[in-house]
Amino acid sequence: GGKADFAEIPPEEARRAAERGVRVSTSQPEDLVAIVFAAGHPIAEDTHAREALARSIDRAAIVNFILQKEGEPAGGLLPQWSNGTAFLFSTAADAAGAKELWSQIGGSPKIVLGYDSDDLLGQAIAERIAVNARDAGIGLTAETIASAEPSPANVDARLVYLRMTSSHPRDALAGFQTVLAPRAGLDPSPLPAAATSEQIYERERAIVSSYRVVPLVWLPQVYGLGPRVRDWKVPAAGEGWPFADVWLEQESQ
Repeated sequence: GGKADFAEIPPEEARRAAERGVRVSTSQPEDLVAIVFAAGHPIAEDTHAREALARSIDRAAIVNFILQKEGEPAGGLLPQWSNGTAFLFSTAADAAGAKELWSQIGGSPKIVLGYDSDDLLGQAIAERIAVNARDAGIGLTAETIASAEPSPANVDARLVYLRMTSSHPRDALAGFQTVLAPRAGLDPSPLPAAATSEQIYERERAIVSSYRVVPLVWLPQVYGLGPRVRDWKVPAAGEGWPFADVWLEQESQ
């Protein structure tokens, strides 16, 4: 039994793995893929440009074609299972609205969207966004960035993955704010510990409606389990692998 008993599987590979007979275990959607505009860049500081790009993106196509339906479109910063308010954020593409907003920008502006050079999923998503942008008349190019580096000076926006640090919506949002605030020029102050669901939604809406962060899709964690694995429970957001509770069946000789 030298085979790995556990392995993380990229979400877009989950369906193929299951078809090959792998036992696949999937968490709730807890990784947010988003575009973050770089604070201080002229095009990134143009509200029309940010909103135009946000409206041009066909999130459903990213989920259906690139992610093989393993994930869901994201309009807000928290998934529906967390605060129950995700449905209040639109995820629909609006190419006509995007075109109208973009036409209000003077000159011939361009957006450079960066993604990590070793991230094949990110590349596929960025290329799909470039197609959507072109369809809306937006000048956008997708370029690779060395993964560990801060964004180069020419990159106006970057594709990022944000993992929820907690199942609790207030703590998850605070975790996202900590990461996003310095990059996007957002207010980093977290909500009070006793924040209501409504206050969490209001804060989330304030961030999303600034268009400095553009949520794209939610990804689950996907695990491949060997045949010997028993009592596996999918870890909740922010938890480690549940090795304390899992046991491996001895293989019969």
